[in-house]
Amino acid sequence: MAGDGVEALYRNYGILADAGDKAGEQTEAFLGLLESAKGSAAVKRLVSGFIAKFARFFPTLEGDIMNVLFDLVEDDESLVRQAAIKSLPELCKNNKSNKDLCTKVADVLTQLLVSDDPADVILVKSAMSTILIHDTPSALIGIFDQILGEDETLREKAIEYVSVPLMDMRHVLFIPKEENEKCLLELVKKVLGDVTAAEFETFVDVLGKLHHLQSPEGANVIIDVIAEQAELDGNFQSEGPEAIDRFITCFRLALKYCKNQLKLAKQQKNIQECSSFLLYYLFPSSSLQKGGSSYQFVRYASVEILPSFASITDAQKQQN
Repeated sequence: MAGDGVEALYRNYGILADAGDKAGEQTEAFLGLLESAKGSAAVKRLVSGFIAKFARFFPTLEGDIMNVLFDLVEDDESLVRQAAIKSLPELCKNNKSNKDLCTKVADVLTQLLVSDDPADVILVKSAMSTILIHDTPSALIGIFDQILGEDETLREKAIEYVSVPLMDMRHVLFIPKEENEKCLLELVKKVLGDVTAAEFETFVDVLGKLHHLQSPEGANVIIDVIAEQAELDGNFQSEGPEAIDRFITCFRLALKYCKNQLKLAKQQKNIQECSSFLLYYLFPSSSLQKGGSSYQFVRYASVEILPSFASITDAQKQQN
């Protein structure tokens, strides 16, 4: 095949490079690059970078471009995979106006976090850092698409990435760009409809690290998220261990943000709603035997929650 060799690869590259801003007129040469991705390992190691460099001139071929690059990042040869992974951020940077492209690339990179090759994973995380800096909201959407997906292994890796590497970059990504933090907040809210207790705690911890949620008003936002997870407005099933465990988790997490800010009327209201729920739905439960979930919850509330009300003055109570 004509496009298999290194010579043909460089010939097509030269045509596109010489065309400069008119590279888009050299469709045949670019198609030759795409065809080269079927060639030898030596050719495939080179072609991913060439494709990323000129892709912006051929928007109508985006689907073909993505398919070729995504095949290369899954190649059997590690050097081919790694070259392709390195090329993906360049694809985004060369197509700054194409937000969907950045989201697709972030989605694919997130899938590659499950690679068995540690060298691949290191490069994937580096590439993800680059595209997050380039376009934080679009990249976040791609990452969270995998968290919302059905593959539990991918979901676990994506959540792990958000909770550690992403948070390690928060001062670069989110300060002073508050809109990026708000994008992350909305994405977190979106996934909380179906999370395990451990995942919920992880996401609350993520929210607690966001700069714009460090204020008392920000604490209210986090408490609202926790209160919604506790389903205070629902018909609580006190006999269900999962529901009680969820309630325990929510109380424990909320306390961190409530205990030093009881003077805020909205937070007082949230705590009082929780306590009313406790008094009317849990205490009458027939499952208060020592060691059971209900007993654990009542003991926790008695030790950690109810004493907090002693610090609320009469004047503060009247504010509600």
